[in-house]
Amino acid sequence: MSQISLPEASDLLLKLFTERIRVGAFFTTSAGARIRLDGFVVGATREAGLFIGNRPIPEISDAFINVFPFKEAGCVFSYGEKREIPPEVRTFLTSGLGESSLVIRFIVSEEILALFFTV
Repeated sequence: MSQISLPEASDLLLKLFTERIRVGAFFTTSAGARIRLDGFVVGATREAGLFIGNRPIPEISDAFINVFPFKEAGCVFSYGEKREIPPEVRTFLTSGLGESSLVIRFIVSEEILALFFTV
């Protein structure tokens, strides 16, 4: 996978948001928690963070993942093909999630959010 800048990651997230492109989201923590949510990028701001929801236009009772990649100085963004993702995330993959991936690594907390999609 190739490391990309915050502005490049932001542009990609904006494309996923505005075009309502379906994503497969996988979130892992250093404590071993793993979350999978198939849905959409439903918001991304510096203050509120990045929201992945299960519907393109969310309602209060919907499932979501919320992380803050725009505030934490220790985030690393990578973009590439699904086959290039880290092994700790690869175990949750199923077919049909898309061929491209954006991986956000939170250095301090050792959390990873991986988004899979086809643009």
